[in-house]
Amino acid sequence: MNIIKKRIESLFKELGFDEVTINGNRLYELSGAYYKITYIEEHKSFVIEYAESYYEALKNIFWDGDWYPISLDEDGLLIKLRSDLEKFYISK
Repeated sequence: MNIIKKRIESLFKELGFDEVTINGNRLYELSGAYYKITYIEEHKSFVIEYAESYYEALKNIFWDGDWYPISLDEDGLLIKLRSDLEKFYISK
């Protein structure tokens, strides 16, 4: 699981997200919004969670975004994630 998470983190950086730490949490910032990737064991999926402002991130108010099940192969998950980040998060 750690290998996939590291590849996801690299993808965020490659796409221009800045890595920041708020309250000890590693987040990715782009255009004033903050994102984190969380693995939900119960659903065997990664989920993008987002805060629309620094204040929300500081107060740990994150909203669930898109889900990426590990039933996709690793490359398939990363291709889908890249596509969604480019379409829905970067182009906002």
